[in-house]
Amino acid sequence: MLVTRKDKTPVRLSLVSVPILDEKLVDECYSTDPGIDAVVNSGKDLHYSGPSKERAHSLGFEAYTFKEAWSAIGRREFRGWEPSNLTYARTTLPSHRRVSHVERVCESILRIHRNNIPAVDITFVDAYTLGVAGLQQALGWHPNVDAVVNMGAYNSYTGEAKEAAASLGIGLFTYKELMGALHHAEQRFIDYTPPQ
Repeated sequence: MLVTRKDKTPVRLSLVSVPILDEKLVDECYSTDPGIDAVVNSGKDLHYSGPSKERAHSLGFEAYTFKEAWSAIGRREFRGWEPSNLTYARTTLPSHRRVSHVERVCESILRIHRNNIPAVDITFVDAYTLGVAGLQQALGWHPNVDAVVNMGAYNSYTGEAKEAAASLGIGLFTYKELMGALHHAEQRFIDYTPPQ
């Protein structure tokens, strides 16, 4: 599919619709059309794996969800777009003294490998006040995470959402709280609240 952007530059997209875009499908899209700018997993609640995004980059194009592609089309540089909250987390987390490295699992989950304690998978959201419904939506998209982090300097969550997350065995944090929680494992990670 060829899309002409407002600045008249064309972007060639390969549209797919699968639950999770993997490296094999990225290779198939490339072999079908080596001139593509992106493979786009277009549909509701569809994702791509971190390795599929890396594979696309190694072949010279992008892997996006539909929502990401829509945002990227309006940018000066089509390639390399990601939500700013994820960029911030991906670039700042490695400086935490407990973090050994950060791995992208999919479009909104980072696996945080920690020194001497187990890694945690975290999905990042951006809501002014995250309630139970927002938590359920995030977990509906990414059910196998260890925590949900509501990014943004002024973002928060409700007490009900924190309780609901804990009852599911999942941590719910602001980004600032995550910095403290990363020092803990298992239940202490989930239950972490900053000192008053």
